[in-house]
Amino acid sequence: QKALTEAAQSGDLTRVDELNHEIHRRINRAAGPSHLVTLLGVTARYAPRRFFGSITGWAGASAHDHGAIFDALLRKDPDVARTAMAGHIRHAGRLLAEHLREREEQ
Repeated sequence: QKALTEAAQSGDLTRVDELNHEIHRRINRAAGPSHLVTLLGVTARYAPRRFFGSITGWAGASAHDHGAIFDALLRKDPDVARTAMAGHIRHAGRLLAEHLREREEQ
C-alpha cells in the first residue's frame, strides 16, 4: 500500500494499476473460495489494468480508500473491513461511470 501511495503521488499510473491489482488479488485470495473471486476474475479479463490509469481520480482513490480497509484487516474487524471495501467499490464505480459518461459525450 505504501508503494501504491507513492506511485499515485508521483503520477506513475502504470505502477498504481499493478499494485492495486496485486492488493485486490491478495485480499480476494485470503478470503477463500467464493463466487465473488470468480466474478472478479472473469470481469478483469474485459477491463485491462492499464485502462484504469486513464480514469481521473482512480490512482488517488486507490491510495486513499485502501487505508481504511487495511486498518480494519489489521484490527481483525471483518464488519468494518467489509464496509470499507464496499465503500471503495462504490467510489471506484462512480469514477468509472463518470469516465465512461465523459467518453460517451466526446
